[in-house]
Amino acid sequence: MKIKALFVAPYATMKNLIEECKQEQDVLDVHIQIGNLQEGAAVAKEAERQGFDVIISRGGTAKIIEEEVNIPVVDVHVSGYDMLRVLTLANDFNGKKAIVGFSNITMGAQAITDLLDISMEVFTIEEEQETVPLVQQLKKEGYELIMGDVVTVNAASNNGLNGILIQSGKEAILDSFQRAVSVYKLVEKKSLESTLQREILKLAQPDMLVFTENGSVVYENWAVFSKRPLSDQQLEDLRLQQYTQNKTYHRVMQNGEEQIKITINMRNIMEINYLVCFLESVTLNERSSLEIEAITQRPFLINQSQAMAECISLLLSAPSGSPILLIGEEGTGKRLLAKYFHYENGENRSLLASISAADLIELRIEDINESISTVYVHSLHLLEGQHGDIFIQALFQLKEQGLTVIASCSPSEQETLRRLSYHENVTRIRMPALRDRKEDLQELTTYFMALYHQQLGTSAVRIKEDAIEELQHYPWPGNVAELKALIKDAVLLEKGYILEKKRIQQLLNSTNQIKQGMNQVLKGTLNEIEEKIIRVVLEEEDFNQTRAAKRLGITRATLWRKLKS
Repeated sequence: MKIKALFVAPYATMKNLIEECKQEQDVLDVHIQIGNLQEGAAVAKEAERQGFDVIISRGGTAKIIEEEVNIPVVDVHVSGYDMLRVLTLANDFNGKKAIVGFSNITMGAQAITDLLDISMEVFTIEEEQETVPLVQQLKKEGYELIMGDVVTVNAASNNGLNGILIQSGKEAILDSFQRAVSVYKLVEKKSLESTLQREILKLAQPDMLVFTENGSVVYENWAVFSKRPLSDQQLEDLRLQQYTQNKTYHRVMQNGEEQIKITINMRNIMEINYLVCFLESVTLNERSSLEIEAITQRPFLINQSQAMAECISLLLSAPSGSPILLIGEEGTGKRLLAKYFHYENGENRSLLASISAADLIELRIEDINESISTVYVHSLHLLEGQHGDIFIQALFQLKEQGLTVIASCSPSEQETLRRLSYHENVTRIRMPALRDRKEDLQELTTYFMALYHQQLGTSAVRIKEDAIEELQHYPWPGNVAELKALIKDAVLLEKGYILEKKRIQQLLNSTNQIKQGMNQVLKGTLNEIEEKIIRVVLEEEDFNQTRAAKRLGITRATLWRKLKS
């Protein structure tokens, strides 16, 4: 059976081309009606009522239709060929020229005029009502030729200007047919999957809870438990934890005399983060403070510099079974290096567990799932002095169980744990600071730009050489983590394709101002500095002690004691 499609053409001359194109395919049953903007939206709403499967239109008309109907809407793209045709027509016109339209037209137009160095202004409108005032202003400024869609050309004509309609060519219409088929099949497939998943959930009856990051419960199902076994405060505690997609987290909470094991995954759907929690009743020895994840792909490490290449070489040649101590400043990437070693050590089919040093001394061997092969230990700075020997003993107990143990610390923490640091059976790996591996800086910058271009859709795809020189001269006290944060800020601010020196200078100057403010905070005795920091964090967290303690990396009880003192 053919897919029933309505093509709402915003101008009459488009109809003949659509008729020609529809003969070249046999999947869509294409019906054609003429209607621009609100008129086209009314036609589309009636088509939805009549049972059409998909709507095809163009530009502002497609945008309005999409807001009015609940069936798929395909926008006919203005192709590069369409833009080149109209620019060729306008090429011999000597007067001032401009392109005016919605973003679906002007984005492509701006790219082409920039790439081909064509002297022509491009103006983007958000609403139809903006068109006439803009055209009248352009006329005052001496423009004589206006190119755009139907509403733009009509406005130009009514104000005594020449207008050229940017028409969609055959290739753009055939492309819209293909996308209409793909979109319809995708929607049909997702609808089937959704129905199937709902039926499977009914059969499986898992004890589960789904809620958003703001705490709104969107789904819950209880089979073994007669009702939700968590209090509102426990839900709030779950919500306040930090989660990353594609990782599995395990928590244990108390429900009266019962222990509840909670397996948590975060999923982003339609730009909303959902926490999917599976709950089960467990015995006491199933409690665990481990955070577990699977490393299924080799982490990407940049090691053009000799310092980083030597670091990786030493890591990969570490004796089998030997505990590894990663020593490096904050932000150098010790956790990433641990993941890299886990993967390269042939452990990508098993799990890597992360745990803080303070939690490790409370961990029992029976708490460790048999699927775990590597344990990464962090936050050694939270260890209290008298626990140092207990911590070292716990590390070697894990080694004796056949686990690969990787601990990370800063150079100052290395001195605190001298017995561990200089133990003959420990392999010490020193992570270079970014200032000691400047040869990697340009590639790291390019990698982060590509990462955010893919993840966030940022525009910048290249950085100027003089901007790189600015980065080279900065000391990077926050190391790679600071560079990554700065590049993210830069590409979010930059709307063009190229990161300029002045953008980097602006952000580095801002960083220096923040550091000057921090210098004021760091004046005084250790106790006075600690009190200032606690007060600042409490104020930023609206005096919520749970969130403040989490940011500070301490328990609520410790925070309370420090406030009391």
